[in-house]
Amino acid sequence: MSTNSVHKTILEEFVAANITFDPDRFLPYLNTEYVVVSASWQKEDFYDFFSKMLCCAQERVVGDMYPKIIKSNLDDFTYEYNFYDQTHLYSLITFELKFQDDKIYFEIYPF
Repeated sequence: MSTNSVHKTILEEFVAANITFDPDRFLPYLNTEYVVVSASWQKEDFYDFFSKMLCCAQERVVGDMYPKIIKSNLDDFTYEYNFYDQTHLYSLITFELKFQDDKIYFEIYPF
């Protein structure tokens, strides 16, 4: 399987995990060599925080969640994945994903 198809699958499951509030859906992909979390996290810690953020979002969400993906101004490899609901003006959850060296680097922003 090519790296592009692996990345596509990882991103599809990541988005699905967010919009269905099901962090377990992303866990098998988090534990692959293609996913790297920020230096301040271990993958287990990232997963725990991710799960808690989804729980908080689920309590606040109005209607369905949907992603809005924005190319970052930092460089050509970084994107912001923002998840919104039907009424809030600001995202309920925001991630920064960087695609580099056949890996996806994940950073999660608290609230």
